[in-house]
Formats: sequence, C-alpha cells, structure tokens
Amino acid sequence: IFKDWLESFVRVFFIPIPKTFIEEVRKAKGKLASAIIWLVLLTSFIHLFGYVYLNVTFPLLTTLIVIIVFPIIFLLYVYCVHLLYQRLFHRKKYLYNELLYVMVSIFVPFVLIDLYLSLIPHIGKLASEIAFLYPAILIIVAIKSICKLTAWQSLVTFILATILGGFGFFCIPVCLMSLLGTVPG
Repeated sequence: IFKDWLESFVRVFFIPIPKTFIEEVRKAKGKLASAIIWLVLLTSFIHLFGYVYLNVTFPLLTTLIVIIVFPIIFLLYVYCVHLLYQRLFHRKKYLYNELLYVMVSIFVPFVLIDLYLSLIPHIGKLASEIAFLYPAILIIVAIKSICKLTAWQSLVTFILATILGGFGFFCIPVCLMSLLGTVPG
C-alpha cells in the first residue's frame, strides 16, 4: 500500500496529465483507511514543522482536535465533489474512492512543498501562494478526467465543492468544540 501511494505522489507530481489520473484511480480500491492515515500524518507533520521551524507551540487539545478534524473536513470536501458531480450533471457512477485517492495524491506532496517554500526568505510567501494554484488546477483536471466531465463542469464542481468544504472547515470545529464543552456560553 505504501508503495502505491509513493508511486502516485511521484506520478501526479511529475506527470500531471489526464491519463495519469485515470491510471492512478485503478489503485483506489480499499485505500480509504490509508488515505486517512496519510491525512493524519500530514496534519501531524504540519504541527511538528510549526514547532521546529517556526517555534509555534499548540496546546495538546488543539493539536488533537486538528488531527481529528482535518481528515474529516478533507473527506467532506471529496464527498462534496462527488455529490455535486452526481447531482449537478446527472451521473450515476460511484467515484468517491477514486476521487479521494487522487486528491490525497495531489494534496499531500503539494502541502509538503508549500511548507518548505514558505521558509525561503523574502519570496517564500509569494512562492507559497503561487504554488497553491497548481494543485487547484490539478484537482480540476482530475475531476474532469475521472468523472468524464467537460472543463467548465469540472470547474463548477471544484468551485462549489470548495465553497461547501469551506463551510465545513468553519462549522465542523465549532460543532466539535461545542460537543466537548469548550465553547463558552
């Protein structure tokens, strides 16, 4: 399983064409648990990176909540893409696992690259922001390729899913904190 993921990270990074995405989705079956593990490891690495390079410390509860919440939000985002692809464009095929596999394959290496770009003095912030656009374009191409949509359909799906995922980004942590009793009032 680890080998499949590493191969996918490399192929998506160095050969980001529709054919690559279509070939990579063949590996998606049974990879939900490992996708969640990659997202948890990535979130943990981001916190470690912040501690080591930026001298930022987070309370233990905050770290645990982020490590739990981020994968949930990512899974919700992929669900939004899948739901929108099916409902807006009247498609029946179930592609959640395939979309999740490819989006994790895009997201993990680019977040790591983005972290290291942010360390470059003077131009790091700009390079980091520009580097954010590339995975967005890859996700649009992946949606187009995997779901067999037109370019504008995949763009609409991406934009709407990003808006819905953004709501999840803000709402899920608040709901969890209120359940834990950490929200005053």
